[in-house]
Amino acid sequence: MKKTQLLIAFALLISVALASCSKDKNDAGNSSNNNPGNDSVTYIINGGSFVNKHISFHSDPKQSQNGASAGHIGYLKINLTDTPPGGSTVTQGLDIAYPQATTGTANVNDPINNIYPGNTDKHAYFLLQLQENGKNRILDRDSENPINTPGKINITKCESVGGVVEGDFSGTVSDGTGSNAPKYTITKGHFVVTRKS
Repeated sequence: MKKTQLLIAFALLISVALASCSKDKNDAGNSSNNNPGNDSVTYIINGGSFVNKHISFHSDPKQSQNGASAGHIGYLKINLTDTPPGGSTVTQGLDIAYPQATTGTANVNDPINNIYPGNTDKHAYFLLQLQENGKNRILDRDSENPINTPGKINITKCESVGGVVEGDFSGTVSDGTGSNAPKYTITKGHFVVTRKS
């Protein structure tokens, strides 16, 4: 009898130990931010009225403007907005043009050589849309004086259609062009986006 009870206790102990060791799909090793459909943006901004301001938002991949595309264009075009399901208003957004449809690093203002006629994305960039003191701001590279807005875009993951494109961005962006335009410093920029084409 004692031997049977000991075997049952041992079996229960082993099953509890195995259950606690199994990895749940929501564990840190498989973060939901790395899954298609959980598109998001986060960054820290300094400049204007922002002092070490952490900004983050989620993006609905069902919105037609949201997603990463390469398709026939040969380079990555990434758009993420905070437009709610069924809505049309954008208060926050990230737009990236990256010179190739693969992982790697590019400097803001690097040329995009594999474009099709009529395409306006001729240089790598990241553009941010946000609200500052109740006003809409579009922060972009200074196209007239590119040296004023250096930056980097690093694509760390570039999966096939239906998968994830993930990366980091940092640098200086401008609210306008010229040396007198307000400048903003972006650090710790990170995005996860579903690839649509």
